Amino acid sequence: MYHYGIAIKKNYRLAAEYYLKSDIGPSFYGLYIMYKNGQYFPKNLSIANNYLLKWKNTNCFDVVPGCNESVSLADLYLSGLGVKKDLKKHIHILKKAAKSLNPIAMCRIADNIYLKSNTKKSTHEAISLYKLAAKYGYSSAIDKLINIYSVGEKIERDADEALSYFELRVKVALGQFEFDVVKAGGYGMTSEENYLDLLSGAQKGDPRCLYDIAMLHVYGDRVVTRNMDEATKLLISSASKGYVDSIVRLGDMYLSGFYVKKDHIKAGELYKMAFEINIPQAAPRFGYCLLIGLGVEKDIDRGLSLLQTYFDNFQF
Repeated sequence: MYHYGIAIKKNYRLAAEYYLKSDIGPSFYGLYIMYKNGQYFPKNLSIANNYLLKWKNTNCFDVVPGCNESVSLADLYLSGLGVKKDLKKHIHILKKAAKSLNPIAMCRIADNIYLKSNTKKSTHEAISLYKLAAKYGYSSAIDKLINIYSVGEKIERDADEALSYFELRVKVALGQFEFDVVKAGGYGMTSEENYLDLLSGAQKGDPRCLYDIAMLHVYGDRVVTRNMDEATKLLISSASKGYVDSIVRLGDMYLSGFYVKKDHIKAGELYKMAFEINIPQAAPRFGYCLLIGLGVEKDIDRGLSLLQTYFDNFQF
């Protein structure tokens, strides 16, 4: 707030003091901006890049399982790594992924539009995409919105909007972000009778019932309170019985550091296990790990093959 002058007078000295006392993503990003632009601190790109790296490493929502795969494939066509460079295909894959509400793809497209925007219409189109990605807790989009509204870049400065996205960013960094899954058509509609049936099955060790109750605890429900510790225990129990959705979900949690300690090796092992028993949703995740060597031995050709097959066959 002191950094950007959100609701209070801008004060770089106080902003720097608060950033340095904190050990969460938004503080690292703030210090990156300050060192990059020479705000309070002398301009130093080396220190700035160190804070940028820290921000990326603590930013669990920048890894979005089930979303990174398409974007990684798009980036291969942008860089020409393992495939012929093709900018049109790069954009095509991003747009296709964005239509399936992939927050990373939406943010990347918004970046392209915003950087080139010279009209109100294109600027608002980019901001709309950032806002949609932010609804999914995607921190890169939230950071862009904080900057846009606090600085008043290309649009009128709006301290209230900047403050609301700053508060959201802190929730994401602290793991307190709650996606409204009910509006998304997911969990949240369980009756007490159905819950008792699930509970009975779970007590008998039924892996699907264990998984379903775990997911109710992940999101919170009319009959179950949100409890990530209980959800994690139930998922581990279900996965140990070979239930594939639990195996993939645990992999997602270890990959992103979502309510468990980030562990790329465990994530890679779980994705590999699920892939080897022919679980469709595991293929692109395992391919992504192979492509960048995340928790498994790097194999660009095999990773590319799995991602390309996924993209060619998946109906966005």
